[in-house]
Amino acid sequence: MSARDSSAGGRRPLAVLGRHGELRVGAVIALVLLAVALLGPHLTKSPNAVDYARQLTSPGRQHLLGTDSAGRDLLARTVAGIGTSLGAALLVMVLTTAIGLVVGGVAAFVGGPVDALLGRLIDVMLGLPSQVVALAIVGALGVGERNLILAVTVTSWAELARLSRSVVLDSRTRLDIAAARMAGVTPIRVFTGHVLPGQLAQTLVVAASGLGSTVLTLAGLSFLGLGAQPP
Repeated sequence: MSARDSSAGGRRPLAVLGRHGELRVGAVIALVLLAVALLGPHLTKSPNAVDYARQLTSPGRQHLLGTDSAGRDLLARTVAGIGTSLGAALLVMVLTTAIGLVVGGVAAFVGGPVDALLGRLIDVMLGLPSQVVALAIVGALGVGERNLILAVTVTSWAELARLSRSVVLDSRTRLDIAAARMAGVTPIRVFTGHVLPGQLAQTLVVAASGLGSTVLTLAGLSFLGLGAQPP
């Protein structure tokens, strides 16, 4: 690859950002939220510092968003909540992507009874009402952020597994994979070298696009008192 090609490839994402105003706005919002989550706790007061002399104060110079019923700074608690929500959503995305890659990849690559069994499991999980299942899991394990993340992960991996399985099934007819098998390459090396990169790329795109809905799901269940507990 020439220097001109590499520089053009490096400028391509910037060119895409330049053509799409909505993408620029979304990128700016994402960067701002990420910066707030990473840097905000170091720039604001302690979110759990109690000051009963300043209960329910209006926004002012000392407390830009006011205080709550315990005198805690609402700006600091909002910043801490952003980090907690983004961290939980990213963890759910990582876990569901990993489970989806493994289950879908194994089902399609092994085939036979394994594919039939895992395929039915994916169908069952997709047919269940995710919110009800999440509520049941948290009810059985107890409230808390960890159990909530586990519940959302259990109800969210099946869609990625179905996509992962379809990508691997489509790869069976690719010429490069057929050539690798004819050359005597082991099935594991065929999967890791030829199938997994495309499977991972497509699964990550879908997982990242569902990050917003994951945040809303976690927020909705947390509103019911199932997420991170006070303070």
